[in-house]
Amino acid sequence: MGHFGFSYVGLIFMLMLQIPNIMWARRKPRGYDPSGENRILLVFERCGQVLCTVTILFFNDTNPHGLEPWTMWFVLAFLLMILYELHWIRYFRGGGTLRDF
Repeated sequence: MGHFGFSYVGLIFMLMLQIPNIMWARRKPRGYDPSGENRILLVFERCGQVLCTVTILFFNDTNPHGLEPWTMWFVLAFLLMILYELHWIRYFRGGGTLRDF
């Protein structure tokens, strides 16, 4: 069961996820047409975003408390998040075309 409290690790991960998405929303690729997207999947995606945001920010179990077996998962997740950020940087530097997306 989770423990209520603010998670600074959750905040860092959330910012790393949301900042590129906000930048993309402000500069959508040329030729992008969302009309073909499945609305049901879009609703599920939005609900998942809200639930993940609430869970990751308001349960402090993700804050490390020294070296624990769980810490290795945290390091792996952080490295994968760095790769995610690098791909977004590559996308934005490439001109932001639909093909690059």
